[in-house]
Amino acid sequence: MRHIVALPDYNQSGSISAWTETGTKSLKQALSESGVELAMLPPSFVIGIPEPLLRERVETDFVLSQVVRLDHAIIMSTSCQAGLDKTGRHVFLTELSVEDSVNAGIRELSNFYRVIPVGLSEELTDLIVKMRKAALGDLRTLLEVALRRPRDRHLSSRSMTGMHYQPDWPKKKVSGGRLSVKEWLILLTTVPVLAALIYEYLQ
Repeated sequence: MRHIVALPDYNQSGSISAWTETGTKSLKQALSESGVELAMLPPSFVIGIPEPLLRERVETDFVLSQVVRLDHAIIMSTSCQAGLDKTGRHVFLTELSVEDSVNAGIRELSNFYRVIPVGLSEELTDLIVKMRKAALGDLRTLLEVALRRPRDRHLSSRSMTGMHYQPDWPKKKVSGGRLSVKEWLILLTTVPVLAALIYEYLQ
């Protein structure tokens, strides 16, 4: 298992730095060294927590967990809030692990969570420990779902509310007040029949 921690961009530099076991580098480089190129990731996958979801989940200890299946590996990801940058915008801490398969991810998940990154600040280390505790159950569930749904590439612990691209699981919920085209057609053909029956009954 390859281990990466995407660090909060407190200085709003515009680039994401990542801690790895071989040193700090850009997130792109860290992923590439783990056999993952950014172009391989589905467009629904996010580093951090999307703003629309953040507005919906106002609690500061909210954790977003994701699993991405690639042709040669899987990526497990957890993200949480890590304070504000110098302009007052939310920044995030994201921990990623790259494993060879879903089965290997399930098998190694508990062992991986015992490893504490060395060289990070005490605040970030404490945040990682708290985030892992909150995310462990969700990650295990996502991996188990991935076993049952081998065609799904991106699984998330929450729907990506307000985002254009949605994960394969869970499916985006349709608003309760909106009917599909099929439901409208059924309704339009049923109403005249019911009206005719009521008219005949009242004659």
